Amino acid sequence: MSRDEEVVLVELSEDSTEYMTVVQNIDMTLRNKRDMVEKVQNPYLWGSIVLRKEYINNLGFGIVSDEKLFHATVKRMFIQLFRIISTPEGPNTRDMDMV
Repeated sequence: MSRDEEVVLVELSEDSTEYMTVVQNIDMTLRNKRDMVEKVQNPYLWGSIVLRKEYINNLGFGIVSDEKLFHATVKRMFIQLFRIISTPEGPNTRDMDMV
């Protein structure tokens, strides 16, 4: 990832543990065909999450646990959404197709 990119898509390999975990979780609720499984990486957001978890853990209220979130969408909509959120200006509702 270059310094200019805030968000990148990484296609997961079908033989990776991460891919298999995602597929198992998605298959429990969604029966549609999958074209691919991709991960959105945002190191700046991830860094802020790690710092916040550390801060909360240090307050002594217990340990912060992670939850997993999976999202399935048709490829056309995903490409459009990714294009919008990866611009330096952030989301612009004028660029979105309202359904």
